[in-house]
Amino acid sequence: MYRSIWEELLVKDIHSLRIETKQLGEIFKKNYSTNVTLNKFPITLEGVLLGEIETDAEPSRAIELTHHLAVNLRGVQSLEQLHAFTDLLNWVEEARKIAPEVVDWIGLYFKASWLLREETTDLVLGPYLGEVTNHVRIPIDRGMCGLALREEKIVNVEDVTKESSHIACSLKTRSELVLPLTDELGNYIAELDIDSNVLNAFSKEVENKYRLFIESFPSVLKTFR
Repeated sequence: MYRSIWEELLVKDIHSLRIETKQLGEIFKKNYSTNVTLNKFPITLEGVLLGEIETDAEPSRAIELTHHLAVNLRGVQSLEQLHAFTDLLNWVEEARKIAPEVVDWIGLYFKASWLLREETTDLVLGPYLGEVTNHVRIPIDRGMCGLALREEKIVNVEDVTKESSHIACSLKTRSELVLPLTDELGNYIAELDIDSNVLNAFSKEVENKYRLFIESFPSVLKTFR
């Protein structure tokens, strides 16, 4: 299943590609031949080598792909976990479809204490769609993402330039919607972060659509841990 989702959401525009991880070995191959010389690019996250890709894609596109792959491989030790991360990526894509005309970046941040079992209050980036971001780890006391999980409430910012505490994933971002997410027991463990390049992009109607949509999040987690 993860191969078809990756094909659609992550590598649709890439002709030749091979993905290998340190934990699982080769996990993806597309139009790959040993008779053709491809460029290799490491998949790293927070200084840790997770694997590598071989591809004929332009270097900038290949590097972009490694960033997306890294957060989908964070902590993955088995194919079951890989499938679970892919379920989350697919869930993010379903969320994007709710308001595609205003969504420019959308992704998940998890409490590192839940996802990685770290003794920290930091938030760490999970599967996302959109431009590459360097904000793979955020202190919970910073930004709109931190606010949403600290206070366990939806945060809807009409103009992020007026918020001194805003952490910009992109300089193009003008408005942001952050929705805290719970597990099946009602514990707040993650959030859905949505950025738009349009001012006041998230009306109450759109916010309410997302409020209803995130009720499906606990069911996506059933295969995760």
